[in-house]
Amino acid sequence: MAPQLLHYVVEFDDGTHFNVHIDPDDPSNLTIDGVDSDVDVATSPLGLVLTTGDGQRLPLTLRYEDGSLVAETADGKLHRARVELAESREWRTVIASQPPPPPVEHSGQIEAPIAGNVIALCVAEGALVTEGTAIILLEAMKMQNTIAAPLSGTIHYLVRAGQVVRSGDLLAAIDSEVAGI
Repeated sequence: MAPQLLHYVVEFDDGTHFNVHIDPDDPSNLTIDGVDSDVDVATSPLGLVLTTGDGQRLPLTLRYEDGSLVAETADGKLHRARVELAESREWRTVIASQPPPPPVEHSGQIEAPIAGNVIALCVAEGALVTEGTAIILLEAMKMQNTIAAPLSGTIHYLVRAGQVVRSGDLLAAIDSEVAGI
């Protein structure tokens, strides 16, 4: 059974890209865009030296700069490169092409995310709130947590300041229909 060839996509900052297939049993034998190549990679005090099948030696220094792989050739030119498995590239392309998920409809019921003590009700009962407005201050383990309105509407509290609540207890409800939203 022939070994599964590793398929990489190598892309340079100028847009040039190559499909590279490598035999994991013999990494010096590879195919670049369908052309068989024989490359030997050796280290030197100055970096890597690539020797092609025709005997050409290409000194090369690889390093990371600002999160990008940079290849510096002997003439001092820098080439930013991205090397990734083709399967992961195809997967990211498929994911990126998908439409965003539909927004989650919220019931308006607000539950305590953790057990704690209700420190304050930030807006008045029956007030009109908008999405993201701070509505409850909850203290848990000596840390204050702000509970924000998940949607716009009229607030109705089911707790009072100073009350101890458990995780999952109902804290408030927001009625978006009453507000005409």
